[in-house]
Amino acid sequence: MIAFAESDYSAVYKLQADGMSLGKLERSLQQSADGEYILKSRSYTTGFWKLFVDDTVSEESHFTMAESKVVPKSYHYKKTKKGRLIEERVEFNTAGGEILSSSKDGVQSFPLTGDESDKLLYQYRIRALLRDGESRNENLNFTVVDRTQLRSYQFEVGQIEEIETSMGQLEVIKVERINEVKRKTTLWFAPSLDYLPVKIVQDADDHSFSSTIISTSLNQ
Repeated sequence: MIAFAESDYSAVYKLQADGMSLGKLERSLQQSADGEYILKSRSYTTGFWKLFVDDTVSEESHFTMAESKVVPKSYHYKKTKKGRLIEERVEFNTAGGEILSSSKDGVQSFPLTGDESDKLLYQYRIRALLRDGESRNENLNFTVVDRTQLRSYQFEVGQIEEIETSMGQLEVIKVERINEVKRKTTLWFAPSLDYLPVKIVQDADDHSFSSTIISTSLNQ
């Protein structure tokens, strides 16, 4: 996977369920003093919905850059729902050549080949490939650690189109996952915002869930 010179950013998204406001999503990327990158995502319900669905979901992916590659280090997923805590952790042991995934389903070990991603990092890798320019109008394939399984995420990269956001009309590149059965995931990345994902939609069971960018602080 191709990597690129990265800078810190933060972004806020509006969450909607079937067109109704649900809450917010906050995402950021920071580089620590030792050179490790930390990609964070946190979503939470607000307003009316908080009375009925008081959910908070956070994800944190740690990775480094080495020899023009993204090297995953660890992933932590945490969901708080009505006082109940659900967690997942993934450790990428480069020295030992092993991936260790821990969740409520138990602990699973996988051999580390160097092409694996976690459930947040694959979006960063799409962004990196789009920014590099080598993946236009091509299919992208990622092996993603999902609790006790390694899943294949296959995406089709489309043409540039336009969408309306709170930040105005943006030119975007549509990227759609093409090997899902029970849901459909589509992401839009904006070249003018350093290829940040500005909209993400998941359609499943006759419902549509979306996150659309409201604001961003980007150090280019």
